[in-house]
Amino acid sequence: MTHQLRDIRAAVARQCSDWVRFVATANSADTTVYTDDRAGYENDHHFRGSDLWFLNDAGTEANRGLTVRVADSTMADGTLTLRSGLVAAPVIGDEAWLYNIGGAGNHIHSYDATINDAIRSLGEAGHPVYSELVPTVWDDGVTWWAIPEAFTHVSTAQYYDINDNWNDIPSHAIAIDTVEKTFAISPEYAYYANGYDVNLLGRTAPTPLVNDTDTTEVDFEWLVYEAAASLLLQNRSQLMINKGGMLKNAADALRGKAGAFSLIEGMIRVR
Repeated sequence: MTHQLRDIRAAVARQCSDWVRFVATANSADTTVYTDDRAGYENDHHFRGSDLWFLNDAGTEANRGLTVRVADSTMADGTLTLRSGLVAAPVIGDEAWLYNIGGAGNHIHSYDATINDAIRSLGEAGHPVYSELVPTVWDDGVTWWAIPEAFTHVSTAQYYDINDNWNDIPSHAIAIDTVEKTFAISPEYAYYANGYDVNLLGRTAPTPLVNDTDTTEVDFEWLVYEAAASLLLQNRSQLMINKGGMLKNAADALRGKAGAFSLIEGMIRVR
């Protein structure tokens, strides 16, 4: 299962008590004013300095994915005054998620960097599953074939047949030259694959999560706990530091779960 950066970020921020969901309860005539009655639950100025991120897949299209700084908040009418104007004035139902509450939490880019650091900490086990077709149909007269550049590890392959089915080629029937970055298939399977597409299977290097819709296969629960612990352990509040320690213990206990992402037997590193 994959998860988007925006959802991972929100879950990490919730663990840090640094996330509020707003849904506009009034149409605004001004691009610098956003109203949600829930903002009135807090004292004046409570949300000053926060970062307000508008959903990237819902609400007023012109504002999707935008992040703006909150200049002030007012309890009496539940309004957030924005430091810079949106592209369009918010309307009822526009959803936005608030981070860095009161300017005392973490900026969105800090959450994203910490999430990526957690993924990198897995090392090879953080390399996602990857497959790629050999560029041309298989020719059993060619002994060795180049391994595409995207692969860091290779496990096995498949060949397509006349009945439109993919057939697995066992790892013992594949030879890999890690120096030349090439692979060969044993004659028996090369014969069956001759003239058909061959799909190579393995792992690739993880791509940094940059955009809100970027996804990862790393275990969601482990990733949230690991990233949140890293941030909380740097907090000035002893209460938050203590929570960070508990989350770090939970993440360590789940690392084996993230190990479902570990390299399988027979996987060979090529880059």
